[in-house]
Amino acid sequence: MRIFKFLCIFAFMTVLVLISGCTEPGELRTESHSTDVGNAKSVHALIRMGAGDLELSGGSEQLLTSTFTYNADPLKPEVEYEVADENGRLVVRQSDVSGSINRGKFRNEWKLRFNNDVPLLLGIEFGAGKGNLELGSLNLAGMELQMGAGNVQMNLSGSRALTNLSLEMGVGDAVVDLRGDWEHDLDARIKGGVGSLTLRLPETTGVRIKVKGGVGEIRTGDLKKDGEAYVNEAYGSSDATLDIEVEGGLGKVFLETGGIEGGEI
Repeated sequence: MRIFKFLCIFAFMTVLVLISGCTEPGELRTESHSTDVGNAKSVHALIRMGAGDLELSGGSEQLLTSTFTYNADPLKPEVEYEVADENGRLVVRQSDVSGSINRGKFRNEWKLRFNNDVPLLLGIEFGAGKGNLELGSLNLAGMELQMGAGNVQMNLSGSRALTNLSLEMGVGDAVVDLRGDWEHDLDARIKGGVGSLTLRLPETTGVRIKVKGGVGEIRTGDLKKDGEAYVNEAYGSSDATLDIEVEGGLGKVFLETGGIEGGEI
C-alpha cells in the first residue's frame, strides 16, 4: 500500500511537471535496445515509467526488444540487466523527471517485446498514461501492476503459467481479459481507486469473484451468487479455478462472459 500511495503522488507530481511549461521539448528521437537473456533460467523484470504510453507484448527472440520514442531529455529511459546464480534481473526505468515539459507537447512512448519462453516475474509501476499489455503469450509466473492515473488494457487470455496476479489502480479505467482455457489455478487481487473495472471471463474454466468495499454499480451477467461471491457455470467442475478478489472505490465493475456485458443488479 505504501508503494501504491507513492505511485499516486508520483503520478500527480509528474502531471505537475508536464504542465509547468518551464522547458520546451526537444527533437523527437527514437532509440532501440536488445537485451540477451544470457545464462539466466528465469528473470524478474521491473518496468518503471513516469508518464506516457506503454505497449508490452511477446514475440522477441531476445529476452527483451525495446523501442523508446521521446522528445525531452528528462524522459530518456535506462535499461539495466544482470544475472546472478542463473537468475536474471531486468530494470527498465525513467532516468529522471525532475525537469519540466511544456504542456501538451511532450511524447513518451515505450514498446517492449519480451521472449515468450523465458520464465518471467513481471512488475510494472506506471505513474500516469495509457497501457496496452498483451501478455497471454508470455511465460508469466507472476504479474503485478501498480498504476497511479490512466487507462490500461491487459490481455492475459491463453496464459499458460500465471498463478498470481495483482493490480492496483489509482484514477482511471482497467480492462482485464482472462478468457481462454486455463490449465492451472489463478489467484488474482485487484484494488481500485476511482474509475471502472471490466473483467472478461472464461466460460469453460471455473471462476469465483468476490467484490467488496466501496464499489458502486456492478454488472454480473450470467454469473450466480454463491454466498459473498459470484461464480460461473464451470465453477467446481473444471480442473482449474480463477479466484478473484476485487476491492476498492471503483465506480463500476463489469463482469463479462463470452464477450457479452452482463446485466445490472
